[in-house]
Amino acid sequence: LREKEGKDHGLVILCARYGDQLHKRFDWRNVDPPKVDGPIHMPRPRIPSDWDEEDSNSTSDTETESKVNTNKDEQENYSEHPSNIDVTDQLQFFVKDSQLQLHAASKSKLLGFYDPCHGLTDVAPMLFVRYQLASWVYEITFSDLDPVELPSPRAMLIGNVVTQPFVLWAS
Repeated sequence: LREKEGKDHGLVILCARYGDQLHKRFDWRNVDPPKVDGPIHMPRPRIPSDWDEEDSNSTSDTETESKVNTNKDEQENYSEHPSNIDVTDQLQFFVKDSQLQLHAASKSKLLGFYDPCHGLTDVAPMLFVRYQLASWVYEITFSDLDPVELPSPRAMLIGNVVTQPFVLWAS
């Protein structure tokens, strides 16, 4: 998709980050998975033959939920995860006819997105986009609930790939 838009001098997403601390890059490989004490019990999917058994059992859903271990350390480990994610490819997927249009809704519900700020108090995710249109490079930042329309007259022009070919625009 990116190559097709680039050949036609269309809209190419060079860099896009979603979350908090948008100008700080995080490498996903450096993130350690949360530590879990003991085995994780995952109930098997319910099938129709289970319905008769459930009627005869007196355990309720609340009793089953209370058996699930919600370890406080697991929740604290979430703060070690990156506060933003790279969504360059995901946004390029939504580019049609050199335009990107996303509705006014949380971007965390889009394909390939999630909210890296989930669980952090007083932090609303933002969307930073650096894009190229013809030979011009622009930057713009949107709040999570803002509609996204690119190209945008609000975007800041930051350079030209023809006159400044030595600059790494995608980083």
